[in-house]
Order: sequence, then structure tokens, then C-alpha cells
Amino acid sequence: MFLGQRAHHAALKEGDRNTAFFYARVKQRRKKNLIKGLKDTGGALRSGRASIEALVVDYFEHLFATSSPDVNEQYLCNLGGRVSFEDGEMLVRPFTKAELENALKQMAPTKAPKPDGMTALFFQRYWRMVGNAVCRVILNVLNGGPMPNKLNHIVISLIPKVKKPESMKET
Repeated sequence: MFLGQRAHHAALKEGDRNTAFFYARVKQRRKKNLIKGLKDTGGALRSGRASIEALVVDYFEHLFATSSPDVNEQYLCNLGGRVSFEDGEMLVRPFTKAELENALKQMAPTKAPKPDGMTALFFQRYWRMVGNAVCRVILNVLNGGPMPNKLNHIVISLIPKVKKPESMKET
């Protein structure tokens, strides 16, 4: 179904039809971007889905971790301008349903499917049916409520920067 949507999008954009040529292009791209194994920080080659997944999670955990989480006042005092009272009020006001709807309309319809396979297209097309339930959950989280565990799951797609990458830095 996703490939069919993608073919339709390509047909509208580039004049291509939903043909064997299109599917051959998709297959070739997948083959080119396939990562069979990566080296860990110790230089050992890891292959297999579970091993590569563990390597990716470890890489991003270290990438986004901080070694010195303390705030250094020396750096803060050198910051320029301050937030005006009006801007401060805008920054702390609760999020609204209208803001969520506006953000959804700006999303590319077939990009970045979520772990459940749903793209923005589903929510854009069926917003009248699912909008109230989605808004209730999202606004609760954005306005300070607890985040359901499943809501924070993501899909990471590794896109190689070089042919046949050997480490996470090359993806």
C-alpha cells in the first residue's frame, strides 16, 4: 500500500507510472541502502538485526548524553537579550487544538511512517473521525501530563552517507 502511494505521488510529480520500472528502482534503492553490519566502538563487526539495533541505540544514547549536566553561570551571564513579558506569556500558555491541526496540515503526507505504519496522510484524511481523540492525548502530554510509553516509540532509518558503511558515523 505504501509503495502504491509512493508510486502515485511519483506519477503526479514526475509523470512516472506505477510500473515494473518503478518497483525495480525501489528494490535497487533498498539494496543500495541495506546495512549488513557495523563496527562497534571497539572495532568488532556486529551483524544481525538485534546486534545492529543495540549498536544504534547505544550510539544515540551516547550522542545525546551529557558528561557535565550542571549549568555554568559563567556562560549564562554572557547571554544577550531577554525574553519580553509578552513573549514569555506566549511561551508558557497552554497548547491548543488549532495549533495541532496547523502542524498536521504542514506535515508531508507520506513521509516518516510511525512504528504503527501510520503516516500523516491517515491523520490528515480522517481528522474529523480521530482528531478529538488524538488532540486529547497530545494536548495532555504537551500541557504537562504524563506521556504514555508507546507514544514515545520512534523508527530510526539509517541512511548511509558512504557506500558500504562500516560504523555509525558513516550512516
